[in-house]
Amino acid sequence: MLIPQVAILKPGKVDVAAVYQHAAAQSGFRRLSEAQQKTLDAGSKELLSLRSEVYTACNLPSTPSSEDAATALIKYYKALQLVSERVDSTKQKELVFRWVASAKSSNTPLESNAAQFELCALLFNLAVIYAAIAAQAAEDRSVESLREGAKGYQTSAGFYRALHKVVTTNMEENHQWKDENSRFEPRYVQALETVMLANAQCLFYELGSSSSLSDDSVAKIAAGTKDLYNLAVKKLKECPNKPEDLEIACQIMAVYFEAEAESRMALFHEAEQDMAPRLKRLDTSLKLVYKARAT
Repeated sequence: MLIPQVAILKPGKVDVAAVYQHAAAQSGFRRLSEAQQKTLDAGSKELLSLRSEVYTACNLPSTPSSEDAATALIKYYKALQLVSERVDSTKQKELVFRWVASAKSSNTPLESNAAQFELCALLFNLAVIYAAIAAQAAEDRSVESLREGAKGYQTSAGFYRALHKVVTTNMEENHQWKDENSRFEPRYVQALETVMLANAQCLFYELGSSSSLSDDSVAKIAAGTKDLYNLAVKKLKECPNKPEDLEIACQIMAVYFEAEAESRMALFHEAEQDMAPRLKRLDTSLKLVYKARAT
């Protein structure tokens, strides 16, 4: 029982090598020697190849959930970051990076000639892909798969955290992110990071439930999961353009884990032969279940 997947961003086609060739020309770089030109051509060819792999991986019918897809994005991210530190892509206006990037509509494109925009889209998609990897890994509910799933969600949260840092650093220089693209809005990115951490905690709860941990210890894990989902709800409420079903799903999960915490404490009180608090906890848990169903 986990939060539904956030949709991956779909890249458009762009000749990324030509972007930097135009930018270099506009920047007034000196004429290259023959050997330097060969090195540049080889690097351009590699950059084009890496971008082509990203285009293929991110335009599949469903969100990719393999390490191979993540590796393709990471390799291109590192290469593009290296080039962008040496040549400013915004010096040219002929070519743009294009992604379908609206949180509200899957058909709204956003364009920018800034490499930082492309790097942000890559970080966002890496977060989405690792969440898909986590969900797939946890499917059989074995101890090892639950651990792998939790690790995947934590990795996803890490990419959202990295994205937030890049966005906040560059927001003032590129108003398109602020005005048009809700996917890169800092509060939304932080909310998604919290959702991923809550999903990881959800799997840790499953691990604790099947272990030798005492019921009151498992109840504490459930309560911590509830707190993370409630924090995600709070952050999502501050985002004007978030997917509505995401906030609702987090609300349901928060109530569900509050009920789980109460139920586990009821079991703890039963073992202690403390019947009054046990019955109170059970009653609270039942009411919370009805509340979750009604949400």
